[in-house]
This record gives sequence, C-alpha cells and structure tokens, in this order.
Amino acid sequence: MKKTRLMLIILIACISLAGASDLILIKVKAQLANVRSEPRLSAAVVTQLKGGTTLESSGRKGDFYEIAVVDEAGRATTGYIFADTVEVVSSEAEARPPAEPSALAPPPAPERPAAKEAAAEAATRPNPAYEPPRTGLGLTAGYALPSGYGSGVALGGSFRFGFSANFGVEISALYFQSAVDEPEAEDRESGLSQGKLTVIPVELSLVGRFPVSSKLTPYILAGGGYFLNTFKIDGAVKSGWEGLGFAIEEKLDNSFGFHVGAGLDFFLAPKLAAGLTVRYSLSKAKGSWSLREAATDIEAKGNLSGLDLKPLVFGLGLRYFF
Repeated sequence: MKKTRLMLIILIACISLAGASDLILIKVKAQLANVRSEPRLSAAVVTQLKGGTTLESSGRKGDFYEIAVVDEAGRATTGYIFADTVEVVSSEAEARPPAEPSALAPPPAPERPAAKEAAAEAATRPNPAYEPPRTGLGLTAGYALPSGYGSGVALGGSFRFGFSANFGVEISALYFQSAVDEPEAEDRESGLSQGKLTVIPVELSLVGRFPVSSKLTPYILAGGGYFLNTFKIDGAVKSGWEGLGFAIEEKLDNSFGFHVGAGLDFFLAPKLAAGLTVRYSLSKAKGSWSLREAATDIEAKGNLSGLDLKPLVFGLGLRYFF
C-alpha cells in the first residue's frame, strides 16, 4: 500500500515537472501591451501590462502567447498577449522541434511582417491625445453688428497654418456693409452723414486650438489687422444738398485695429469641418468732409474723427484641411 502511494506521488511530480518544462518565460517589451480575451486583435481587452513585466506563458497560439492574468474586476482568467509586444526570456519548449500539426487542426495563420503586426497592435491601443489636421482654407458667412451703426451680412475667407496641433496663425478677410443713420445734432460736425458704410478687415491672428476629440476642436484667436473703409452718402441726402446749390462729399480713411475671437470646428470628415465663430474687432477711423457751393465755387472743409468701428461678427462656415 505504501509503495502504491509512493508511486502515485512520484507520478504526479513527474507530470507537474513535465508541465512546468512547457512554460515559456516572456517579458513585455512594448511600453504598454494589451491582454485580450481571445487570440485575435479584434478581441476585447482584459487588462494591460506595463513594459518590463515578466510572466509565464503556457504556449503560443498563432500570433499570441497564452498567459494567466487578473482582469480589472480582480478575477483570475486566461488571456492572450500579442507576440510582437513581448520577448522570450527562456523556453525549453521552443528549443524543441515543433510537433507535426494534426490532420484535423486548422492550418497556421500566415506570418505577417513585424511592421504590420506592430501597426495593427498600435491601432488597438487607446489614443491619449487626438491631433487634428493643421492647415486649411475656410469660408465664412455671418452677421455683423457694428457698434454705432446698423447691422449687415458678413462674408469672408481665411487661411490657417498650424505649427503644431495646438498653435498656429491665420490670415483672414471679411466684407460687410451697414447702414448709417442720420447723426445726432452733436455729431453732425464730426460724424458720418446718413449713408452706407463698407468695412473690409484684413487680419492676422495667433490661434490656440484645444482638440477634445476627433470631431470637436475649440479654438481662440487674437491679433491685429488693417481696415479698408469706404463710405457713400445716401442719395436722398446728396440730392437735398444739391437742391440747395451745394455739393457734399465725405471720405473715410483706412485704419488699423485689433481683434479677439473664439470658435469651434466640428469635423464632418477627416479633412472637412463645419465651424461656428464669433469675433470682436476694435478700430478708430478718421476722415474728412467737404461742402462746395456750386455758384461761387467756395468750399468748406472739415475732419471726421473718433469714428469707432467695433464690428461683432457671428459666423458659420466650412474649412477644408490639406
């Protein structure tokens, strides 16, 4: 009886040693390796192992090593780690010639180049920071609310160049017209008469971008620009002066200004985004006026000063990135 028990213990030990000899000692060489529930890249991720982690594998299945791990819920389970993300430290099993495949076993998967394997595994890892495209052309249509004057439709375009995912520059131009009402009595000598004001700001901006996902990229901008200003006196006002024997003319000079703004790009496609933007500009313009009597050719002149151009523009647009 004792001999039988001794033989049974020796038999179990031999089986254990035989099983242990088949273990493969592997080490994670990637910065972060996914452990999956099945030996395929599309399988769910059970957990992740950091680079340098050493563990034992019971064998290789295709492109994966089978290992025992603890999942995120703290349960022991069997997992599979991509072969290209680890290196074999020691293996008695791999030193032996491979066994002949069974006639009923499926043929092994064809070997893929290591570069493709690494790219496939990298594609399954979480992407900590999305980087949107940097450079593109945009078109904008919106509504301008110039301070002190009437509102009007605004149209424009822009070219944006990105130095990085978060920083770039933008050159833009807007065009809008607004109606100027008849000035108050105290503003008649220094302000514009009734008519139509046209402003074209050509602006250079520094742009800060803050991508939050592959779809949404908010941004802010600030900079300076040159305002191309023109003014045309209302036809009825001009006719009234001509009826009195006077020719009236008002000119508005171009001016420099500053602006700030913010917006949001929503990507409809990898290189096409719809945008929402708001921009506030500030410029002080000057000009001149003249009133000439037709009969005597006597002319009176004066200056227009302190004209605040403060367009607040709300716009919608499309931007195509290269």
